Amino acid sequence: MRAVAPPTSRGQSGDTGHVDPRARRTEQAILDATADLVREVGPAAVTIELVAERSEVARSTIYRRWSDIDELLLDVCAPITRFRPGPLTGDLRDDLRALARSYASELNDVVFREVLTFTMDAALRSRRYRSRLRAITRQRERRGVAIVRGAIGRGDLPDDIDPGAVVVAILAPLFQLRIAKHRALTDSDADAAVERAVGDAGDRSPSGSMSSTLEPVAGSTS
Repeated sequence: MRAVAPPTSRGQSGDTGHVDPRARRTEQAILDATADLVREVGPAAVTIELVAERSEVARSTIYRRWSDIDELLLDVCAPITRFRPGPLTGDLRDDLRALARSYASELNDVVFREVLTFTMDAALRSRRYRSRLRAITRQRERRGVAIVRGAIGRGDLPDDIDPGAVVVAILAPLFQLRIAKHRALTDSDADAAVERAVGDAGDRSPSGSMSSTLEPVAGSTS
């Protein structure tokens, strides 16, 4: 499982900025217990009661640091879904393949996948989860848009295409294969998605539109 969020320093007191070491240890125990439960039973099944039992920390202490289970889960799950881009090469296909392969690897990871689908469901009822879902999506889409814009600037792609549509054309099919069709993704799947999207972008006439037939990426907003 990915790294757990460090203590949030909710136990600070006074004007010195000093954090009681006992408060740090308690908070880390809560975060670790929650992360273990997310991995073992999935985020939807995690409750304050389970966290208190696993961490051996009183519920009242947990509630002093987090107002509810959603606030705690958002803290714990943030590192799991955080995007960690590698360096760019300046080659359009290589950089888009790296992005697509990274996304495929994330979707294949059971913990990432469960947290993502949980966040999608929770976004229907919670503004906090909607904000998190937008952040998850935008981190990856912005990386792709920067790659495509760089290629346009170098003259590798026509300057009349929509960079966001190219990125969606790469990521959406991978999401559909893994989440909707429950098929494990391979590097070949990622590479094929890139080739289709780049080929369409390169062959697109000025009057064409790529976005009309694309399925939305999880969390995409209009």
